[in-house]
Amino acid sequence: NVTINAPLLPDLAIAIDDGRTYVQFGKALDYTILVSNVGNTNVSGASVDVVIPATLTGATWTCVADAHSTCGSASGSGDLHDTGVSVAQGESVTYTIHATVNDDPLSGTDQIVVAASVTASGDTDSSNDHASDTTTAVIFRDGFEVGGDGAENASGP
Repeated sequence: NVTINAPLLPDLAIAIDDGRTYVQFGKALDYTILVSNVGNTNVSGASVDVVIPATLTGATWTCVADAHSTCGSASGSGDLHDTGVSVAQGESVTYTIHATVNDDPLSGTDQIVVAASVTASGDTDSSNDHASDTTTAVIFRDGFEVGGDGAENASGP
């Protein structure tokens, strides 16, 4: 009998999405950040980072882990910097960030870009360690757009 042991290849992947393409200034956005273990071994001591841009205010976040995984912290506010994250093989850790679109007319941009990253010792594929989400804040701040809150593809009268 011959036993072949595959090398242990830790690999975490990250994705971020707010489910929107457009949003009205002053409205809330909820981002979901999914950190998945796509490698063939458990990963511990990982860090998850999301810098909240000035285009968002009042950010708070929570973390929920699958059965055999753990968040470093269950919740926080401001930038997300969670260390000590453990993700079992085939499982994931999910963060939810809740923030409000800055209603400052001098903010200088209508593009809200939120980037997320995950780092882990020995991660074998860095191409899936970074992700970003871009949402456009709509021009009218008074709900004039179809849908009233900047909802994309809404139909109206």
